[in-house]
Amino acid sequence: MERSHETDKVHDTSLPTKTKQKCDIQTCSTKKDFYCRRCKHGFSDKVNYEHHIIIHNSKTPFHCETCRLRFSKKSNLIIHARTHIVKKKFVCDTCAAEFVNSSHLKRHIRIHTGEKPFQCDTCGSKFTQNSHLKSHVKKHADEKTFVCEVCAATFAKSSELKSHLRTHSCEKKSFTCEMCESKFSKVSHLKRHERKHSGEKHFGCDICSARFSENYQLKRHARRHTEEKLFHCDICGSRFLERLYLKRHMQRHTNEKPFACSVCSSKFSQKAYLKSHMVIHCGEKRYQCEKCDSKFSRSQHLKRHMYVHTGEKSFHCDKCASKFSSSSNLKAHMRTHSGEKPFECDVCKSKFSENSSLKTHMRTHTGEKPFRCSICGSNFSKNSNLKSHFRKHTGEKPFRCEICQADFSQSSSLKRHTRTHTGEKSFRCEICQTSFAENSTLKDHMQTHTGLKPFRCDICSSNFSRKSSLKSHMRTHTGEKPYRCMICGFDFSHSSNLKKHERTHTNTNLFHCDICGSDFSENSSFKDHMQMHVTMKPFPPLFI
Repeated sequence: MERSHETDKVHDTSLPTKTKQKCDIQTCSTKKDFYCRRCKHGFSDKVNYEHHIIIHNSKTPFHCETCRLRFSKKSNLIIHARTHIVKKKFVCDTCAAEFVNSSHLKRHIRIHTGEKPFQCDTCGSKFTQNSHLKSHVKKHADEKTFVCEVCAATFAKSSELKSHLRTHSCEKKSFTCEMCESKFSKVSHLKRHERKHSGEKHFGCDICSARFSENYQLKRHARRHTEEKLFHCDICGSRFLERLYLKRHMQRHTNEKPFACSVCSSKFSQKAYLKSHMVIHCGEKRYQCEKCDSKFSRSQHLKRHMYVHTGEKSFHCDKCASKFSSSSNLKAHMRTHSGEKPFECDVCKSKFSENSSLKTHMRTHTGEKPFRCSICGSNFSKNSNLKSHFRKHTGEKPFRCEICQADFSQSSSLKRHTRTHTGEKSFRCEICQTSFAENSTLKDHMQTHTGLKPFRCDICSSNFSRKSSLKSHMRTHTGEKPYRCMICGFDFSHSSNLKKHERTHTNTNLFHCDICGSDFSENSSFKDHMQMHVTMKPFPPLFI
């Protein structure tokens, strides 16, 4: 290394030479003559100092001939090499797991015994490893020694700072795969990815001869043969194959969300969820469909999208023979049979069968509406509501009635329309037994019994039983006409008036009288006509 070290060495000229030599002999174990200019770390000898400088220069001269991993120190390479060539002499008596050294075995045994020898003096929490205790203690001390040079945010761990720095670079990925041009932020991630192309699998199962590219995959696979679940929950007694599964499970009991987004402060229970969330801020969509050019920010979203083209549904329900394109959809469907609702709202204690339903429900408490229309600026709490709203601007009507070929912009509108053909009335009033085709109509009807009209107009003080009725009424004051005919450009204040008007262009008669064969374009005219048949009396005889 050509770099001069005289500028980094600390000289003390205040003492005579003989005295200085005597002090060097007495304090040689603690005296640090060499200091790093970048991180101010001190070293007592030149050799350790030079090894440390290599870390800042990103030089890794020592590489493993077996797996091509590189190291900045030869000692680290020697330790790593044992994973390939050294026999694991230390065996666990409980599960027969093998380890290179005794310290790793001792740490592993605590999984079986539940021993937690490291205790926090502040809150009494116990841990299986000293490193876990040190990380925990920093929460009490609020010690945040790692500072972001971009925004001055502070962090208790260097790993948290590294993750945060990627938010400024939007996950800058400088390592590129030569085969498929995928990019990675770490060289270790690139090497792991390259094994997918080479098919290289170093680790083999002794029972079924299955092979794996990673050692942790082999360990996880081996437990499937023994059906061994080493990790158990102290609260509910559930057992798990992997420690990771137990950690995820414990967060259901504690509701802990340790991973926070540095951009919008959203919190997540798993690091993987935080990484997926960060893509929203970056706006990057690297995964493109080869058939329709749709782009996605996550690979699993692309896979899910591909089922639209293939129609593949490989997951079957054992109870009702329904088929699904993903295991997650099947799991959610199975809860309709079991009635299980594991997701509970902390505010009103409502329960839901899916986590996504709970998240959507929480917006009713927070008032959050994250989905904005790019044309008129309206905000919505659900993305599906935004899509439905957007069709008002585009005039798109993708849902068609198979009976009369009428088109609708929403699937709910099509279902509601279909009942006019079938005559189905599934919603019944428990007071007067009147039946209705829609639940909303039943709710309106119930207020005829209660007389409740909770929605009041601020201008004329008129009261209404439905919020939608109040909105329609407000247009009489504002003169707003948001519904436009795409054929002639006429504007209407109500969607029902627009629908009536559109039938004048298409000459569509949706309502047919089975008695006399008359056709009608409006339901109100059809009802008036049917009343005529009900009240009609036979002609009296001309002669008596």
